Amino acid sequence: MNYNPAPGMPGGIPWSKERMAKWEIHNRFGFIKGLWWRIVPGVEIEVPWPTGWTESEPAPGGGFIQFESSDPNDHYRPWLEKNVGRQGWDWEWRIGKVATQTEVQDTLVIKFRRGREKYATIAALRWR
Repeated sequence: MNYNPAPGMPGGIPWSKERMAKWEIHNRFGFIKGLWWRIVPGVEIEVPWPTGWTESEPAPGGGFIQFESSDPNDHYRPWLEKNVGRQGWDWEWRIGKVATQTEVQDTLVIKFRRGREKYATIAALRWR
């Protein structure tokens, strides 16, 4: 029996970390999240899909452990939860697309609810 970590991958082909992160965000986008995007007033910003090195929690001997990741939960979520608030209440994200002259790139669209607009400005300046 073949094990697929996510539906849609034929033959048990393993997913890259980047594709798995995109699938998890896309999978979460259900009916309730769709209503949140339509009903809740707020400001949306578009940031590039994260890649590169990030730091984890402090290591037991001091310092931080660095690792390469393309998961927005590793790059953007800690700052958003610390400064803006709860996901699904104060902010939410979804996958977006931007077309360049040579290719289509994935981006992340982050929506900040009304009253949190100042964080949208800070995040746009910080991550662009």
